[in-house]
Amino acid sequence: YFVTLYSEVPAVDGLTCPIGVKKAVDVPILADFTVEEACVGEETVFSDISTFIPTTNIDTWQWDFGDTNTSNAINPTHIYANTGSYDVTLTVSHTSGCISEITKSIQVFAEPEADFASLSSICEDISVAFSANELSNIIEWEWNFDDPASGTANISTNANPFHVFETPNTYAVTLSFTNIYGCVNSFSQNIDIVPNDLALGNITLSTPSPLCAGETTILTAPSGGENYLWSSGHTTEDITVGETGIYSVTITNAEGCKFSPNEVAIIVNDLPEAEIQADFYDGFSDFTPETSYNSVDICENESITLLTKYDVNYQYEWSSGNPWYSNTFNGQDLGVGTHTYQVTVTNTTTGCSAVSAPFDVVVHGSPNVFINASPFGNICEGTPVTLTAFSSQDVTFYWNNGQEGETITVYDAGNYSAIGVNEFGCTGYSAIYTVYEKPDISLVPSGCYTCCEPDTICLPEMPNIATYQWFFEGSAVAAPEGNVANFVALQSGEYQVELTNNNGCSEISNPLNLTIMPKPILAIENVQDVTCNGLGLIEISTSSGTPDFNYEWSHDAALNAVTADNLNADDYSVTVT
Repeated sequence: YFVTLYSEVPAVDGLTCPIGVKKAVDVPILADFTVEEACVGEETVFSDISTFIPTTNIDTWQWDFGDTNTSNAINPTHIYANTGSYDVTLTVSHTSGCISEITKSIQVFAEPEADFASLSSICEDISVAFSANELSNIIEWEWNFDDPASGTANISTNANPFHVFETPNTYAVTLSFTNIYGCVNSFSQNIDIVPNDLALGNITLSTPSPLCAGETTILTAPSGGENYLWSSGHTTEDITVGETGIYSVTITNAEGCKFSPNEVAIIVNDLPEAEIQADFYDGFSDFTPETSYNSVDICENESITLLTKYDVNYQYEWSSGNPWYSNTFNGQDLGVGTHTYQVTVTNTTTGCSAVSAPFDVVVHGSPNVFINASPFGNICEGTPVTLTAFSSQDVTFYWNNGQEGETITVYDAGNYSAIGVNEFGCTGYSAIYTVYEKPDISLVPSGCYTCCEPDTICLPEMPNIATYQWFFEGSAVAAPEGNVANFVALQSGEYQVELTNNNGCSEISNPLNLTIMPKPILAIENVQDVTCNGLGLIEISTSSGTPDFNYEWSHDAALNAVTADNLNADDYSVTVT
């Protein structure tokens, strides 16, 4: 180093004069050092970085570590027993007697408290979780699991690692901490790894599979475990299941050993369909049945069919005892009231059975319907008769002739009946009331006719006629002649017949006016016998009767004359009209 001394001195003229001197000064050595972070109980390294001029050397080093400990090494190490701030002094000397000294303050930090949670006996071949105690200012962790057979997995730098010990043994697990000051500490703990002896058996079922829908079975895991975890998420030793699926359980003991018995398959079969429906025909739906569910109302004069789904694999048992898939009932057989039915359907393939909901058949009584007639008794057509229907129930009346209402008046022959319909649509029918037909007089001849004496008035075959009464000129003809079917008229005049049938109905025919003509009287006037030449002759005469006359000969119908000649020997006749 060059040192210059500069000054000003007063001059004689009152001014100042600058003066100075410059000399060279040698500083042969200068003390200095560096030090790493210091941690209690660990070696702290001090490094000398003192400088000196090239032509000189440092002869001695004297260190004072500030805790009464010293060293004369060039780059010494020192272990501090306590934390705190220490003044460290380095003194170096030269052979010329030159001495240089420097003091620096250093901080000695405490080592981290290495520790991790203790573990009891652990099962082999499971993943073991290790957890370092939480400490501030830790920047590095290093775990040594004392398990070199695990290869690179034996060392972990994670704060909370996992490790699998595949072989039962006692392992000294060591955890080393490094804090932000570079201080390191370690902690070791023995871990006992025990063999997995869990081979407890199989899952048992209270009811074997397959099940039917609605049924359950209890799955029980083998005993001897501490914890249970089923594939369904349940954590009890036994669970109740009723759904199709594959079920498994993992059993864990106190050491964490796990065992999973063979899984079990549960099959749940669907129940057969067991719904009752009623089919019936209302008479207006063109053979398409009306269908009802849950219940049906019928009348006692109706039939109903209850049925359920048909399947060739189904068996049926009705509450009525019928083994078929359908049941037909007649309301009269059931009786008025409510009748409840159920059916049990069994699928013979799965063995599953289902019972239907109750089905009510409500049978309503049919009304009793009666008829009063006024006038009373056998009534013949043409006589007005009033028919009045009545019933013990509140009904609407319909008649078989298409009329409606409680009362009708009829004139025509026929069978009449009333139909009563109550609020449930049930019908009741009255007895038949008959208005009887009169005899059919249109079959009796009428009008004007001319006929020969005697004339038989023949009537056609007329069934159910009980009596006949003939009239001539308005007066009854006495019996027995006047009470026959075919009357013999002997004189001209007006004829009628009154017919009375088996029901007591009478009717008189329209007038029949007959003109009775007397028969002609024949006389043989001349007969000429046949000679050898065959010239026979017959000549007749006619008296009585009304001309003109027609003659019809037996040997020649074309001959119309009173004389027949040129006759051969034979018998001859002639008809005169």
